[in-house]
Amino acid sequence: IMPVYNAEKYLRTSIDSVLAQTYSDWELILVDDGSGDTSGEICESYAQKDKRIRYIRQENGGPAKAVHTGLCNAGMPWIMFLDADDWYDAKAVEAAVSLVEEDQSDCAETGYRKVREDGSVIDTPLILTRSVMTRDEILSKVLIPFYEKDANIYKYWSSARWNKIFRRDLLLKTYDDISEMTRIGEDLEMNLGYLHYAQKISVGEGIYYNYRVLEKSLAHGYDPDLDVRVSALTETIADLAERQGYTFKARDVMEDDRTSGLIYDLLETKNLPLNEKRKIAYKLISRFHDRRKILKLLVYLPFPGKTFLQKLYRKIRG
Repeated sequence: IMPVYNAEKYLRTSIDSVLAQTYSDWELILVDDGSGDTSGEICESYAQKDKRIRYIRQENGGPAKAVHTGLCNAGMPWIMFLDADDWYDAKAVEAAVSLVEEDQSDCAETGYRKVREDGSVIDTPLILTRSVMTRDEILSKVLIPFYEKDANIYKYWSSARWNKIFRRDLLLKTYDDISEMTRIGEDLEMNLGYLHYAQKISVGEGIYYNYRVLEKSLAHGYDPDLDVRVSALTETIADLAERQGYTFKARDVMEDDRTSGLIYDLLETKNLPLNEKRKIAYKLISRFHDRRKILKLLVYLPFPGKTFLQKLYRKIRG
């Protein structure tokens, strides 16, 4: 399933990487989420050339809704995802299918690499060790620690949807519990929701996914709208926890981690008056639940932000 939104620049590369797969028994569902460029025409042209490719257009509703649309129209028992500006290595599907077949698991993930817009490799942030987790281990290593301790899924799993293969029937059950309207953190919500139903999951050592980091993604800066959406994500995860019967004791931890990220973004913001930065920083620091995290944050903050926030912290403490 490929959600597509104004992706004309890289869309052909992405689709071509599916056509180049060593595993040929697949269908590709292109869900055009109301693109305003030529993405729709590109999708249609590929669908006309290969009967395994289907094209669906919908009004813009966000990536989670596009994923759900693709899922509801899928005809295969296993589902993988590909973003329209990324691409697969040739053995991506073969490797994923082999993992779930060998382990008889409900989901499998492999590694990925980050690449620049020109395709050159930045780094490989997710290098995995071959392993299998049973239902008890999914609970004890991933879900319970996330909800009750650290709100961190990355110790034994990852939050991305696109480096994994899922069972379609379990994904449909998952979407009974999650929202197709989530605009930020929809991958995290989907993974947590899915792991609730999975009995066994697999981790593979290979690296088969190329995640393109676009220039707009590198342009850090504080965004008030992002602040609102981050708060909404916490509510989304809290609702999911309640719906599936978990106790979300780590809610404060999650909120503090998100606040730390917003402070880093604030420090990277270029076109914002210093007085306005001070007001925003004061507001962000004031809402930390765990004051020790402020001290940890101040240790790693780059100059000149460190001095600035240290003064604010002393003022708040006083």
